[in-house]
Amino acid sequence: MRYLSETGFEGISYGLPWSEAAKAVWYWTRIIVEVTPERISWWDSPAEMDQPPSVWQAPANSAYPASDPPPPGKPSAPTQWHQRPWQEIAKDGFARGIAPHLTVCDDDGYPLPIRNRSCELIGDRFRMEMPRHLPWEAAGKKATLSFIGLETFVGDVAVEDGVHWLAVERALPESPLMRNPREVLQPSPEIRAKLMARLEVEVARRGQTIPNIPEQIPAPTRLAAARFAHYGKSAPTVEGTVDATPGGSA
Repeated sequence: MRYLSETGFEGISYGLPWSEAAKAVWYWTRIIVEVTPERISWWDSPAEMDQPPSVWQAPANSAYPASDPPPPGKPSAPTQWHQRPWQEIAKDGFARGIAPHLTVCDDDGYPLPIRNRSCELIGDRFRMEMPRHLPWEAAGKKATLSFIGLETFVGDVAVEDGVHWLAVERALPESPLMRNPREVLQPSPEIRAKLMARLEVEVARRGQTIPNIPEQIPAPTRLAAARFAHYGKSAPTVEGTVDATPGGSA
């Protein structure tokens, strides 16, 4: 239960006791992805993002383990959710009051997100003021614009007089668990059935069984305990209300 040890559950419990929250096996079942970094770029604050970032580069002789082979069998079919018009979704993104991130692939093919300085919707395009130093050339590329990972839009980028524009092609599907955080642990019967159906297919492909969720909450990891001490265990984790101060990392 590594994920549970890292995140806790109070931030999405809305007063639900662990004895009930533990039943949400569709949420607590996770695949842990381990990443070996090759390059890390960062700024000490958003105000410094007009200058080149600090960069850490892995040693030339670094070993990068191969990924596990994909599981056999046919993946579960994409879950179908009700999709609202993208303009309506955009209103929810702006209502959060948190600047979105524009993500474009750099010359090496890595997608790198950079926070907007300001953003507005004009017609069917997002107008974005970006920091001066960007790790990619955006003009003519496919990109995404995302409000803390909840409302995400796909489209082509143009640069006009130093201003970035994203012409919206579509919005990514919205999970009801993201729209209404109470559905994470207490979904409607219809949503629960869809979540469980996908879980059953995916564990079977991997030759696994659906995990047994412990009756007692696992102790938090060292880093999780540090986060809890800073933010508070009861702070919501999926509504964009936790420490909205922008960070400066790429």
